[in-house]
Amino acid sequence: MNKKLAVLPLSALLLSVSASVSAGMCCEPPPPRCDILFDTNNDQIRSSEKGEVAALAQRMVNEPQLKITLEGHADERSNPEYNLDLALRRAWHTKRALVAQGAGDNMIHIETYGEEAPLASGSGEPVWQKNRCVNIVE
Repeated sequence: MNKKLAVLPLSALLLSVSASVSAGMCCEPPPPRCDILFDTNNDQIRSSEKGEVAALAQRMVNEPQLKITLEGHADERSNPEYNLDLALRRAWHTKRALVAQGAGDNMIHIETYGEEAPLASGSGEPVWQKNRCVNIVE
């Protein structure tokens, strides 16, 4: 059975894309990710976040080819050097927890941003909370 593919003229395709952009259906940045949250001035994984870490560790055990990057972040309320160190410790503790639960050390890379690459802009507790985290990037 032969099926013919419909071929749209380029102008129709451009019109469709233009309408999608005008309607806000594409090209909007995704919301900030906050995968593992931390308390203020703290590098220990919250009890409420340990389930997420355990689920990721199990996935990494089941998918040994998986490679991830842990991106450490901090809010803006201290000096940049302290925040870089805090973000690194957060990512390091997350990595240690994953490895302790069976993930391979070589599967995990760490990057640290401190306050230099905020996930949310502005100030106030809701914004600062979004910036006190470790993001997991595959």
